[in-house]
Amino acid sequence: MIVAVALDLGTTTIKAGLLSQAGMLGGIVARSAPVIVADGGRYESDASAYAKTAEAVLADCLAQTDVRPRHGGAQPSGTGGCTMR
Repeated sequence: MIVAVALDLGTTTIKAGLLSQAGMLGGIVARSAPVIVADGGRYESDASAYAKTAEAVLADCLAQTDVRPRHGGAQPSGTGGCTMR
């Protein structure tokens, strides 16, 4: 049974996966993150492009299951939560 959806908004890849009750991560979907533009020491990315890509990744990931885990809140990397690498 799927109990959670993991989402990783990385600088090069946006990923989502399904976490089972047994602790197994599967159904991983990944897409390239929007381009980061460097200009004179300043780095910019398009937040709405990130949101659209994340939405598509989550939709593709959730299309693999009929289960809709309840929202449990975000937990930043490095605070004891699971990270996908």
